[in-house]
Amino acid sequence: MFGSTLFEVVIGLALMFLVLSMTASAIVEYLSSLTQKRGKNLMLFMRQLLAPSDSVRLASESMVRSFYENTILGPGVKSNVPPPYIASDQFVQALFGFLSFRYRNDAKVEELRTIANNLGPGTPLRDLLLTAVERSGGQVNQAAIYLEDWFNGQMRAVSSWYKRWTQRWLVGIGLVMALTFNIDTFRVVDALLREPALRQAIVAEAQSTSDAANPEQTVLDLQHAVESIGLPIGWPETPDPEMSLWWYLRKLAGLAVTGFGVSQGAPFWFDLLNRITNLRSSVRPPEDDTPPPGTTTVPWRT
Repeated sequence: MFGSTLFEVVIGLALMFLVLSMTASAIVEYLSSLTQKRGKNLMLFMRQLLAPSDSVRLASESMVRSFYENTILGPGVKSNVPPPYIASDQFVQALFGFLSFRYRNDAKVEELRTIANNLGPGTPLRDLLLTAVERSGGQVNQAAIYLEDWFNGQMRAVSSWYKRWTQRWLVGIGLVMALTFNIDTFRVVDALLREPALRQAIVAEAQSTSDAANPEQTVLDLQHAVESIGLPIGWPETPDPEMSLWWYLRKLAGLAVTGFGVSQGAPFWFDLLNRITNLRSSVRPPEDDTPPPGTTTVPWRT
């Protein structure tokens, strides 16, 4: 019995955090689009790569825009809007175009070495090109493959910049949502433990959510459904006079847990919700071996 209750409480929390995370993620994506965060991160990377020799400063934005607009990337670049993504093969073609290196079947890898040496010592791009030449085995196509692989690895680092930025915003938005709407994780847990009807309602909603093909398309419906279940969310809330200071400390802790729970993101909570829902369905209660009333039991068969 307790095990079933525990499953249902975890399901209720996962569903609540899923709704909050989806809402917070939508806000973060809007902010990212508004501020062109992905494109600016990519531009920062390019400014580091194209930085002039013997300088700790970044390359100018005009140099990066020249890289974008005067190469194969040009047709896809809008005015004053840095591209949020560049494919690795497009990067290599754009880089060769930027360096005025014509890639062709009879191209010599030594041409790349000459171009690199002309960039001057200390230039990140120079070091990259010389490494590509050394790893090429004398073949230009192998140098291009090395540059593609290098770029893919660097893009994973750029993605980690964006992920950290996103997570910080999710924490902040989660805390604001928790404070604004009084979403106290500890209060919700108490209500789920005390009210079987509330647990049953939220488990039913969780089951329908986990069966959905794409839950992110139904975020508004899911929000309305969770609100209609009646979770203890919202102000006002009367403090418990017997708990005094402890009540306020517990309230702040519950709101903080909500904020940091939101920072885990919607994919995490949706995956957890699916796992717990499936695990609960696989756990069957023990069968009752008690014979029904009026049944005669044969002693040697019991």
